[in-house]
Amino acid sequence: MGKKNKWFSLVIIAIFMLAIFIPFTGAIFQEDKGLSYNEKRKLQELPSFPEKMSEVSAFIEDFEKYYNDQFGYREYFLGRYAAVKKLLGDHDISNSTANIGTKNVIKGRDNWFFLNRIWDGDPVGDYRNINLYGEADLLRSTLLLSARNDWLKNKGIEYLLFFAPNKHTIYSEFLPDYIKKVGDISALDQLNDALRRYTNVHFVDLREVLLQNKKEASKYWKDRKDEAALYYKKDSHWNSAGVDIAQYAIAEKLEEIFPGKITPSRRALSDFVMRAFAGDITLIMGGKEEEAYGPSLMGGTCTAESFLDYLQRNHVTLCPENTLDAVIFNDSFFPPLKPYFTDYFRRVAYYWEVMTLARVKQEINIKKPDIVIEERAERFLPFSPQTKGENYSSFWGTHWQKWKKVIYTLNMKEAGEGVYRSANVDLSHLSTTNSLLIEAKNNDPMIHLNNIDFKQGKLYIVKVHITSNQKSLLQLYYSSVGKEAEFPAESHSVAVPVAKGENTIWIPLFSMDLSGDLRFDPGQIKGRYDLHKLEIKEIDQVNLKD
Repeated sequence: MGKKNKWFSLVIIAIFMLAIFIPFTGAIFQEDKGLSYNEKRKLQELPSFPEKMSEVSAFIEDFEKYYNDQFGYREYFLGRYAAVKKLLGDHDISNSTANIGTKNVIKGRDNWFFLNRIWDGDPVGDYRNINLYGEADLLRSTLLLSARNDWLKNKGIEYLLFFAPNKHTIYSEFLPDYIKKVGDISALDQLNDALRRYTNVHFVDLREVLLQNKKEASKYWKDRKDEAALYYKKDSHWNSAGVDIAQYAIAEKLEEIFPGKITPSRRALSDFVMRAFAGDITLIMGGKEEEAYGPSLMGGTCTAESFLDYLQRNHVTLCPENTLDAVIFNDSFFPPLKPYFTDYFRRVAYYWEVMTLARVKQEINIKKPDIVIEERAERFLPFSPQTKGENYSSFWGTHWQKWKKVIYTLNMKEAGEGVYRSANVDLSHLSTTNSLLIEAKNNDPMIHLNNIDFKQGKLYIVKVHITSNQKSLLQLYYSSVGKEAEFPAESHSVAVPVAKGENTIWIPLFSMDLSGDLRFDPGQIKGRYDLHKLEIKEIDQVNLKD
């Protein structure tokens, strides 16, 4: 008996060791996947190795996300996990108010199923209008989108933004009764209103056109017309019937932007085929491939690109008969739109990733596009652009005078007298120009500015007028409420290039949790800096159209 127990224990240990090391070994030898077709989302990429101690914490967090997305045989294990849960009677389906946000799927009326998970957006919360922009969040998003639009305009490039509506928004009549709204305004309503009132950003709201054309779905369905809809019952995305209607509305906006160069068109109904596939909701429930069903457009008319080609993470299509070029940033809702956009443009560079200007600049070096298009799913609202490393100095300078509330101006005389704590510098006040002469004794000059009257939940912008006798990098460190002990930290700083000679620089401070301390580093090189002005204003919503 003891010998049997011994062998049984060894078998259990062996199985346990395999369970641990197979995913780890697979992660080492298999190529990283760019996206998960089952989950319809981009997978985490390997983060850059930290160069400074202050970056270690963020690296560890990002690496954990990377490993969770890229461990060996992940898709297989997730599929088996779902199948076992189904076998045990746990379909990961919510059937009551208590399961909102805890189960991954909600079962609605007439065999409709809706995404419920909150780690990949929160579409149920979106429908209930609980995921709203705060006042400062909405202001920040409006400013940054307008600044991005301005940056592109100055380079002769148009910008268009749209959101693919959640299935919950378009087919709310099939949600269960216990899913109730708690207000009349959604995050998409908020952003749509702010962009329309205060900015020149080209924005397309697809909700109305889809809601108004739901009865058109039956035209695209070859069979089972009693199930005809614009979205899949067991997938979170729109089908090609919904896409055909949505793309026409987008193309109308493109035609408005480029008169005579885009001709909006619908595809012939004979081009659509009925297709069964493993939808994301189907897979979450451990179901079979045929459970997600609907019309699909398998390709464009100008190129030989196939449906599988359109599922690539990043790729380029060419249609020489057209005249315009585009760069498109997208998520999992966009692949069925690609046949249309491939036909509308001469060259399209598709990126299944969040938009950054670094990527746009890369494309400009290859071939300057006529337009940059950004698509995001509604479930990722409230949405704010990623701006790491992006500098919109021209935009802030254009609108600086519109913000009236000055909360801080550096007293140059007091600074020259040593009132402010400093290091590695000699400071002197130049009375004739009322400026501060900063003589950096080494490559790390700094001046500490204390007790600034920042308010929580507010946005601020700093204007710096400085003359430098060399090219360098100006850096402004800010402290955050509750994290004062970490100040100064690279992760809580903004760096801006400084040219040799006179510079006027605007630095936005958008963290919304500022405490009262800043550290001002005029440059990173030993030498002379003449600081003529350092002023901080509180930002409020203004007309950005001028």
